[in-house]
Amino acid sequence: MLICKQDTGAVFSPIGVAANPNFAAVACTTSAATSFLPSSTSASITSTPTSSSASSVSSTPTTPIASGWSTAIPCATDTPSRILTDTYITNSNTNTPLSCTQRCFALGFTYAAVEYGDECYCGTGLVPDVSAANISDCNVPCAGDPTITCGAGWRMQVYNTTLTPPANVAPSGWKPYGTTGCSQDSGSRVFANSVIASGIASTNTPGVCMSYCANLNYTMSGVEYGSECYCGRAWRDGTPPSDIPKASCGQACSGAPGTTCGGSWAIQIYIATSS
Repeated sequence: MLICKQDTGAVFSPIGVAANPNFAAVACTTSAATSFLPSSTSASITSTPTSSSASSVSSTPTTPIASGWSTAIPCATDTPSRILTDTYITNSNTNTPLSCTQRCFALGFTYAAVEYGDECYCGTGLVPDVSAANISDCNVPCAGDPTITCGAGWRMQVYNTTLTPPANVAPSGWKPYGTTGCSQDSGSRVFANSVIASGIASTNTPGVCMSYCANLNYTMSGVEYGSECYCGRAWRDGTPPSDIPKASCGQACSGAPGTTCGGSWAIQIYIATSS
């Protein structure tokens, strides 16, 4: 029978990342079963690749992906709530596993997945109890290269990396402040005579903020509420801010949604340790 899904992309992540609200696609697949979902299988068990019915289309784990990435699950069953944590969705008519992994890495994510040809999903990990599917189920040609596959309806090819995304790398001579990496801010701000960065609200990341502050000869920087960047040289009233739970700094960066940039009155602070 013909089974279809209506994908609205309306997924909101714990770090404040919303999927593209303008994205919508209908994915269909044929199945003789009455249920689309297979019996549950541990995601840690990956199937040996089997040949696709279309010999000109490759769905093996040797499909080109970004350097430093590997196949996490050759073919996995997706769900309406998504199997990647902190899901960020894009779609493209040039989509391939290579372009998707490159895009997700640039956005600060360490997980990527392709689905139904033109869909690219980025995330920070996998939800519990992900079910592996037969690799032959991932049989839809990629929008950007029809000779390789990019998942199918409710079927994802999942990739991950242990590399640190560039958005998370501090410039040389800078390091995070505090034991939790998250500090309490207030209306008077944690820095004495603090400067609010201008012109980077849409591209803000910890690295971008640190570089901005360093170029102005400041030795302290802090990111807050996703798009805010503050620079300083000393603590206000000479008093360091209090550490608060790391989870309070869970707002996605405007410039890299896979990376966090503080939260509401919660600031991630970085200190220059050398000139």
